[in-house]
Amino acid sequence: MKLNKKGQISLDLIFSLLIVVIFISTMLWFVEDYRISKENVSLENNLKKQSILTANFITNANLMQDTTFEAMLLVNKINYNGELISPEIEITPNSITFKYNEKSATSFFSENSEIEVKQVEDYIVVSK
Repeated sequence: MKLNKKGQISLDLIFSLLIVVIFISTMLWFVEDYRISKENVSLENNLKKQSILTANFITNANLMQDTTFEAMLLVNKINYNGELISPEIEITPNSITFKYNEKSATSFFSENSEIEVKQVEDYIVVSK
């Protein structure tokens, strides 16, 4: 690294600094991309977990055919990008789907025409 007579920085130093800046920018981009991917995978896993737990809850409620009952399951909020979110819930006669943005997870349960499954605020209510 030499300074010429006019006090200018050498071309080698400028190229070295440019390469360092590009390298740091690339590493920061990889870290951010990894964080976003990790959040999306976590969201998908949480949606799957919620749908499976809820489908199991409804299937177990179907076993109580000879009694009148009402059972409630609290749907947990999901941590996504540092915020607690409530997924959108879609209930059909034999499946339940949890959605948020473009991600979704569906689980199936045994159908029973005698019970009613509905969403009331943050709860899934199963009754007969």
